[in-house]
Amino acid sequence: MRTSSGDRPAPSSWKLTVETVEEGGLLGEMSLVDDRERSASAVALVDCELVPIDEKRFLFLVQETPFFALEVMRTMARRLRAMNERALSGAGTH
Repeated sequence: MRTSSGDRPAPSSWKLTVETVEEGGLLGEMSLVDDRERSASAVALVDCELVPIDEKRFLFLVQETPFFALEVMRTMARRLRAMNERALSGAGTH
């Protein structure tokens, strides 16, 4: 699963690939954490099975499963660091 910034109908029009999510990965968590609209779209590159988690289930998992909450935080921190590194590496090229 590849996530891209913004709503893009086809790979040729993607502005930025944020991440390629592997099996067992997590996506869409930001909307559940900050209660805002999603900030990216996801496009499956291969057949995959997704497990949707609504807000009620998400909050239950966070409260009852500390490891799940920690994994969500780690995922968000890793993605933020990667975006910071991209921004910093691109800052000196203009």
